Amino acid sequence: MENKATVITFQDALSQLASFVTDTRCDLDSAYDWVCEMTGIYHICDDAGMWNQFFDAYYDAADWELINDVYESV
Repeated sequence: MENKATVITFQDALSQLASFVTDTRCDLDSAYDWVCEMTGIYHICDDAGMWNQFFDAYYDAADWELINDVYESV
């Protein structure tokens, strides 16, 4: 028997994104990959509306203090 992952809607993924970002402290790229994997939509960046929704959700969820620390250390 084949094990197929359950795909969730784009809106469901965005609603769960804050928890994912908080739990994993992921960056934008990792968050994008997670949303793509959860939804089965691999071209979110090609749709301006979807990209804006994704970016807004990530921006609201991101730990900007941590992100600044990472970029300042490079």
